[in-house]
Amino acid sequence: MKERLKAKLSRLLGSQEELTDSPPRPDNSQKSPLIEGLPNELLTSVFIYNAERTPSSFLDVLSISHVCSHWRSIALNCPELWRQYAFLHSNHGSRGEDFSNTLLKRCGDLTLDVGWERLSNEYKASVSKAKQYSTLELECDNIHRFRSYSALAATPQIEKMTTLLKNAPPIQTIEELTLDSGNRFLHKNFPHEIFSKEVPSFRTVTLRSCWLHLRLIRLDNLQTLIVTVAPHALPWAADEWISILKGCPSLIHFHLDMPTPFTTESERLLQHSDSPQGVVLPSLTHLDLHTPFFRTCHFLTHLSFPAVQKVSLSMQMYTASGPPYEDEQPSIQYIVQQLIIPSLSSNGNRLYVGMVDGMRSIAIGFSPLQGYARGEIYSSDSIQVLVTVPGPRRRRQVQVGGTQYLPDIWTELTAVAPSITSLCASMRSEVTGYREFEAFLNRATSLNTLHEPGYAMLVNLAKSRAPPLLALENVVYALPHPFILDSHFRDTVECLRSFASERTERGHPIKAVEFRYPKEKESELLTAFRALVEKDEILKIVLY
Repeated sequence: MKERLKAKLSRLLGSQEELTDSPPRPDNSQKSPLIEGLPNELLTSVFIYNAERTPSSFLDVLSISHVCSHWRSIALNCPELWRQYAFLHSNHGSRGEDFSNTLLKRCGDLTLDVGWERLSNEYKASVSKAKQYSTLELECDNIHRFRSYSALAATPQIEKMTTLLKNAPPIQTIEELTLDSGNRFLHKNFPHEIFSKEVPSFRTVTLRSCWLHLRLIRLDNLQTLIVTVAPHALPWAADEWISILKGCPSLIHFHLDMPTPFTTESERLLQHSDSPQGVVLPSLTHLDLHTPFFRTCHFLTHLSFPAVQKVSLSMQMYTASGPPYEDEQPSIQYIVQQLIIPSLSSNGNRLYVGMVDGMRSIAIGFSPLQGYARGEIYSSDSIQVLVTVPGPRRRRQVQVGGTQYLPDIWTELTAVAPSITSLCASMRSEVTGYREFEAFLNRATSLNTLHEPGYAMLVNLAKSRAPPLLALENVVYALPHPFILDSHFRDTVECLRSFASERTERGHPIKAVEFRYPKEKESELLTAFRALVEKDEILKIVLY
């Protein structure tokens, strides 16, 4: 351990000397190794730097305390070094009360970080209940000093903790809380009475099918709220969620996941009632909603988040059975109106629309950026939407594809078509929604780059009597790797040449058709492929 720390410090301080152009040290400075000459305060900082929330870091800290008597004295008198390990479990459960009592003494009066290692799959699979709960009473006796707490809150543990904490003083110091019941389709109530109602100390709350009565806790300083709960387990209407969010003015990241298939019947579990109006989340930068379709719409129409940078929506499309949406069909108009239109940039905007998950889902991506950089895909967009068709209710029912929603999607996106400069989409003329797609293109007066368009789609565009894409300059493809040169690709190349020639004849030439390929894979490109592509200036290979 000492040698590793010496090496780290030598690299760090050595690089600093190179930058500062300091004069060389005299020869006698080499008599004492650098790390041996550090003052205790700096050595303490180096030790704490190694104390991370990983089991391997704990072993490093133990090693530090056994290197020599000098290091051991510093380590044992540094409470910050031990605060994350007082109740550390191995993959087989608790290490016992003697272990925890020893480390508690080393922590002094500092607040504690407890349980961060217990939510890994490795731990869940191997730990026994007896080993997991062997130090639970000691934990509950010290819970008033927890700074962060993570728990696999299965029914037996919650029952035990409810009893043990009945007379415990409220926690005044908790900042991070993660509770996981281990079953995403159930939810368990965690005893909220142990959290102070007066101290807004929470910064991060993660609840996975384990519930905490958030209405009874101050959330003024909450920055991250992550909740996974099935709606049949917690049948809240959207207005109740919005009421909670209204009390979180500092919220930066909100993630809500309702994992269950949605039908017209499941909508009744989430009946709407009056919601607070004009709720602004001024600090929110990340919003993730995996909720029923009409609940997503409700969030978008009742919340305002002026600082948002990343939005991820995933929803199943279905027809609502109750007010206020019973006369509406599923539509992305709320997403376009509330998210995309306010984000449009005068410098360029990119849009992705494509089928995923075996044609069952439609992915939509948008960013106020000029185009897609090499190697980028829609998952890098600032607004991501995944529209999924509900599964069949009966075993023998046929799964309906997501293409049925393409007409509506292209119709709603037509409102932003004039501002789109880069489009990644592929539509065949025989697919439902192609007519609406053509209407979108007719209004896409600023579109200068097509990413990954289908070859048949290009042929249709070249021959179409519709107004040409006057601003179109580039067509871009990312070649698969390893790349295989076959007859299909040869036909494709000729198709692309025909498209480029047709554009030129009609007086609207494009610069080139780009084939993008990773630079590190350049050796895999066959000479025959290069000869096929680069025999004229219409097609070219771009390495990235």
